[in-house]
Amino acid sequence: MEFAERQRLLDGVVPSEADASVRNLLCVMMQHDDLGAIVEVVEGLRRRMSQAAEGPVPVEVVSAIALTETQRKELESKLIIQYGEPSISPTGLTRPFWAV
Repeated sequence: MEFAERQRLLDGVVPSEADASVRNLLCVMMQHDDLGAIVEVVEGLRRRMSQAAEGPVPVEVVSAIALTETQRKELESKLIIQYGEPSISPTGLTRPFWAV
């Protein structure tokens, strides 16, 4: 089946008011013949949402290259702007939850 036909079928299933990022994800998955993995994707998202509802989720930011101190501080500032100040867990964690 041609991509245009699959796109037409997807458009018929996904409501027009659906979030653009959802439509884009489904389109990319369709292009790569990965729509069969949608159940796993949804289950993974539900797990992450459940964890987030319980409170801060610890994460670690990893860079493929070593960052200079200036780059690290710029990244840290951007993360604070986007996600707020880092949380400290009751277990005494002193690193930011998104430690670089």
